[in-house]
Amino acid sequence: MGKRKDDEMNQVMLVGQVEGSYEIVYDKKESERKLMKFLLKVQRPFKNRDGHYDNDLVNIKVWTNNIDDLDISLQDKAMIIVKGRVQSYRSNNYDDDIYYNEIIADKVTYLNCLN
Repeated sequence: MGKRKDDEMNQVMLVGQVEGSYEIVYDKKESERKLMKFLLKVQRPFKNRDGHYDNDLVNIKVWTNNIDDLDISLQDKAMIIVKGRVQSYRSNNYDDDIYYNEIIADKVTYLNCLN
């Protein structure tokens, strides 16, 4: 069995529509480092019982020093491709552990931008 490279594991690519507005958070340690957070609406590949396609809302985060290019085009309903990795974290709610997943994007590509 061959070796797996770390950079080949935990990769994801999603195509979807930006849902709502985004939020920008500045890193406290490095004021130039910014985090953009937004939701990506992704259509499921199968129909539900009513014959319609349901959507999933996926949390996306993008770390970058230059959000200006993203900021211009990342509008509500913009169609984009997100390439990145899955990151999981745990939150304790009362006595139950709740696990969350989000996508940390390495690259965002615009398919179109609707106004």
